Amino acid sequence: MPACSSGPGTGCVMTGTLLGNSRPALAPAPALSLNESLPPDRSAFMRLMGAAQVPAPPGKVRMRLPQLREDLLNQLPAVQAGVSMALLDAVMARAAGTRAAAPSPVTVTVEMVSRFHRPGRSALLAEGWVVHANRNLCSCAAQLLDEQGRLVATASGTFKYWKQAESAEEK
Repeated sequence: MPACSSGPGTGCVMTGTLLGNSRPALAPAPALSLNESLPPDRSAFMRLMGAAQVPAPPGKVRMRLPQLREDLLNQLPAVQAGVSMALLDAVMARAAGTRAAAPSPVTVTVEMVSRFHRPGRSALLAEGWVVHANRNLCSCAAQLLDEQGRLVATASGTFKYWKQAESAEEK
């Protein structure tokens, strides 16, 4: 498992090989060397964290965080819970917005429940999918895996489709 060899406060970056497929539920993730940069993400916040969407099997959305910079770590050091939750939220929202019958590609989070299973100390892969949807709301689930394919966190959430025709008062 990669470690922060330079120690906190010294520009530490936790890195390692990116996820392979050690969990049977996942199709293999595309290979990406840590020297190869991810394409810029459409979300400024994801870009700030260094995460980007990567190819995924049909019906799923994947995002990778290939490096855990010092500013993304807690005191353990491991990925900070807010970073994990942001990745899980992003893949669920994008899964809701990209389903074939989605009334809008834009969604907003109504509620989200997250569970943390182990500290994330390496490159991370978030994967989200739709569980159920109707014309207004979409229920989704997501998982966050470390580079060994171990479960770091899971989440479920409800997302509202943001229809452009809604007035400012309804938003």
